[in-house]
Amino acid sequence: MDIDRHWLCPNIRDYWTIRPNKRGDRHYLCAKHDDRRIALCPDRAFVLQHFTGKFTLAKVQQRYERKRNGTDPQFVANFIDELIDRGVLAFDPHDTLPDRPVGSLRACVEWDLQPEGYWILNNPVAGKAMEVAPEDRGAIADLGWFPDRKLCETHGLRPQKLEMLRKYLGACAMLEGVEPPEQKRGKLNPMQLLFFTVKLCDPDPWLSRHVGKLHWIWTRSFWYGFLACLSLMGVVGLTQAPALIEYGVELWASQGAGLLLKYIVAGLVVLSIHELGHAFTLRHFGKPVTNMGLMFMCLFPAAYTDSTNSYGLSRQKRMLVVAAGVLTQLAIAAIALLAWNFTTAGHWLAETSYLMLTASLVTVLLNLNPLAKFDGYHLLVAATRINGLRGRAIAFYQRKFKGEAEIEPPHHRPILAAYAPVSLVYIVIIFGVLFGNLFHFALTTLSAPVMLLFLLWLTYYTLWESPAS
Repeated sequence: MDIDRHWLCPNIRDYWTIRPNKRGDRHYLCAKHDDRRIALCPDRAFVLQHFTGKFTLAKVQQRYERKRNGTDPQFVANFIDELIDRGVLAFDPHDTLPDRPVGSLRACVEWDLQPEGYWILNNPVAGKAMEVAPEDRGAIADLGWFPDRKLCETHGLRPQKLEMLRKYLGACAMLEGVEPPEQKRGKLNPMQLLFFTVKLCDPDPWLSRHVGKLHWIWTRSFWYGFLACLSLMGVVGLTQAPALIEYGVELWASQGAGLLLKYIVAGLVVLSIHELGHAFTLRHFGKPVTNMGLMFMCLFPAAYTDSTNSYGLSRQKRMLVVAAGVLTQLAIAAIALLAWNFTTAGHWLAETSYLMLTASLVTVLLNLNPLAKFDGYHLLVAATRINGLRGRAIAFYQRKFKGEAEIEPPHHRPILAAYAPVSLVYIVIIFGVLFGNLFHFALTTLSAPVMLLFLLWLTYYTLWESPAS
């Protein structure tokens, strides 16, 4: 039977109840007014919990795919057909949601209340999420259904704040009939060579198949043991620091610059496992991971995971997703230190474990820098709940200089005021040193070719017409 995706799954609670067996591995749909009983697998029991008259077929299917790792796109529709055939449901083809006005929240959008009191507005279809303050929830829910003047009067909003909310919602694909703006493809800029990404795969199906095998990692007992082992190996590492430094000096003396290639390979292995830590943790919390690949920083490759969907999690879970990579590296360092201690000098395993140990620790220190957009920055964003921290910090001062009204919440303003100047100083120093060395090397070593390439690029950038978006 062809059922519209906007068909409302009816409320069955007045006539049916779902009861688990003693072991909890099977459920039964039991009629309240007679002795009918239908056996249910856990997936079907999960779906039936949403038959409350509030969810459409499409939304129940989305929740089934996200929270039960379902792969059948017709699972809910086929199950509804079964329920109709068995007399549990009576199909009404007109029982659908009314058309939603342009500018209102899309039907697939979900509200998730967080323990800290704020809301996460989540669009599982587009893979977008945004944080909503409690005082803004009512106005957002009424968008598109009432004129702007009435919205501002009812919810006590300034027109500028309402327009800002509408802009953010549109950019996150939350509004009916409003598509996120496409990014224009600009001209080639040498700055793009400093950082760019290459998507390699969609790992979500593979992660979904294997994440269940690792459920023990996120148990409290495992974390107590894990932190105890890390503390113990940290003490061992500190006591052995002179021996480790001496071993590193001997390796460099015997292999010279050839050691750098091995060190780079070790770093790539460590960072790849680091990214799997992010991916598995995000998948464990029920969010899809749709993109993994390589990122290049100054042409140096490293693995990356698109963890944008973590923005739909609570602050605590979001911080765990970010921290998972660092904790994975610390685990690698602890295992490598243990292997180094039980391996004789000169053996290949001693050298390998030493390279893995140092690569893990060095990249952890770099990664925890909150002024660069690595894990340290994202941890700070998750802890403060100021998404887009750097951009908002700079915009905070721009409004000050222009004399415009402040739109940031009062509790965010001290953080933004402190972060912006420190971040700008850091960027100026890093890029100043980087470009200074690059220009010095180019002009003293490759002066003629570099000047020719620069003139060709300048001609292209100023005279060539930009490609269409």
